[in-house]
Amino acid sequence: MTNENKTLFQEFKAPLIAIVSMTDVLKQTELSDEQRAFTRNIEESANSLLRLVNDVIENRIQDNTQLPPDSFAEVVNELRDLVANQSTAAPKSDSLKASDIRVLIVEDNPLLQLVIMKQLAHLGIRAEAVNDGEAACKAAKNFDLIFMDCRLPVLDGFEATMAIRKDEGDTETPKRIVALTAGYEDKTREKCLESGMDDCLIKPVGSQALRQVIERWFKLN
Repeated sequence: MTNENKTLFQEFKAPLIAIVSMTDVLKQTELSDEQRAFTRNIEESANSLLRLVNDVIENRIQDNTQLPPDSFAEVVNELRDLVANQSTAAPKSDSLKASDIRVLIVEDNPLLQLVIMKQLAHLGIRAEAVNDGEAACKAAKNFDLIFMDCRLPVLDGFEATMAIRKDEGDTETPKRIVALTAGYEDKTREKCLESGMDDCLIKPVGSQALRQVIERWFKLN
């Protein structure tokens, strides 16, 4: 697949990710039984379509080859475990209350910024956001935890992380940097960890996944 096609598919995925993420925020609000059922249907449908798109982008299309004649259901089931949010980093812990954790969101999509900030708010955590890797480098010293998108303008997430780690030097309290990526291949996660990130979350990120990754790195009271 050409770089141009890859960019096109990534742009196509963005609104799907936003739908799934905003649905997760919606579930935290007061809903009737009927509304909750509708919300669940929207979430399941969007997730199925997103998994299919991921399959086409990452695995199935190579140059001009055609999508194999698998059924949509088979494709979705095949990818169900692959897109799960799982970290390969060794667990560590800092002692801070949830309300005391200073969180920075580095994301160039305003809607996804809003979604993650709302999800964190439900956990009792206030966050700030910046739009690019360079801004993240300038702001990093003021935060304990950074959620870093990998695809960013000016400096991408990998470059920004390496710059932040260089500035930190041998500090005893390094920033916790968690990648936010739309890719789910093992090599993507490996690249995140090799750049100096501590953990990796796959978009769309649910509230439970956010809580789990925060509890992995911080002691919450």
